[in-house]
Amino acid sequence: MNFIRTIHFNELDFIESSFGTEFFGELPMTFKKNPGQVMGLITATINGEVRKYVFNDKGYESLEDLIQFAG
Repeated sequence: MNFIRTIHFNELDFIESSFGTEFFGELPMTFKKNPGQVMGLITATINGEVRKYVFNDKGYESLEDLIQFAG
């Protein structure tokens, strides 16, 4: 995902950074994270369905998959 590559390219301190980014287009997405948090939340609308993912500076994972794994 280009957003995560941008974090590394800009040499951001991921934990101390905050994100409140919105992307519009074929795949509308938002990226949210507060300073001090180790993970952020991606909300994407795919074929009219809202999907949520958690992300860090290494990648992302479907929130639904993580909840099923924990249950």
